[in-house]
Amino acid sequence: MSRFSWRYIFYINLPIGLGLIVLIMVLLQDSKLVSRPHIDITGASFMSGAIFLLMLGLNFIGESLSSRSLLLTAALLALSFSLVLLFFNHEKKEANPILDMVLLRSRPFLAANLLNMVLGAGFFGLFSFVPLYATSVHKLSTLMSGMILTPRSLGVLSASAITSFLLKRWGYRLPMVLGLAIVSSTTLLLAPGLLISGTAGTGWGVVQLLFFLILASGIGAGITNPAANNACIELMPEKVATIMGLRGMFRTVGGALGISLITFILHLSSNPVDGFRITFILFGLMLLFSIPLVFLMPTGKKQWG
Repeated sequence: MSRFSWRYIFYINLPIGLGLIVLIMVLLQDSKLVSRPHIDITGASFMSGAIFLLMLGLNFIGESLSSRSLLLTAALLALSFSLVLLFFNHEKKEANPILDMVLLRSRPFLAANLLNMVLGAGFFGLFSFVPLYATSVHKLSTLMSGMILTPRSLGVLSASAITSFLLKRWGYRLPMVLGLAIVSSTTLLLAPGLLISGTAGTGWGVVQLLFFLILASGIGAGITNPAANNACIELMPEKVATIMGLRGMFRTVGGALGISLITFILHLSSNPVDGFRITFILFGLMLLFSIPLVFLMPTGKKQWG
């Protein structure tokens, strides 16, 4: 029986993408464009270049601590910072910027987007490494390392559905604080040696503990996401598309930076156990210390007379 390489899993996107293209062509009606929208290509180039150079610099210093790699990393980081400055300077002058500076000057919007960047790093970036963590630290099989993420998906789906119906009663702050507290706690407990070390003397196996902690982290993420997604929208409902775009952009940037930082930590660590211990503690504390940002955002709770 022939076996396929793991790389073939990425081809699953091809039939899905083709199917969506067909549905778009069939279901969406053409509309007459009064004016052709302007795309801020320069701003997008500055931003993508800054992120790319930052990730490349972290990758170089993570692979080697030689004088050559340190100089190259310093040059790349300097270029990245220069592109960030050029990006912000350009966005102030651009008529149709990809990053609306008016929104970022508002404290609630700035807090919301900083939180979205942290969520991207902690929710998406960190958990991309859970299969590697399971195989390298706990010596689980490749199949089990993939299955270990299933409880998180179930937790996110169920908690998100329930929380969405309760937002009108709870507002935004309570679910975000509660969810972040849960995710930060479970992230800290996933650090090797804090709770999980073999069976950790609890009588539970490693797999059961991992399933429980990852399920709890998924529930925490599910509680946080609906409130974080809707926070600040009511401040400027006429710019809902821009706000949603910024939210997605900051989460994506946070996820990319989180992956680069984790790769950097793992490369510099003497072994996977130490590397993942530093990673989970760092990201757990980062999520915990982001909670004050929630109190700079709207409550979202209607005041009833």
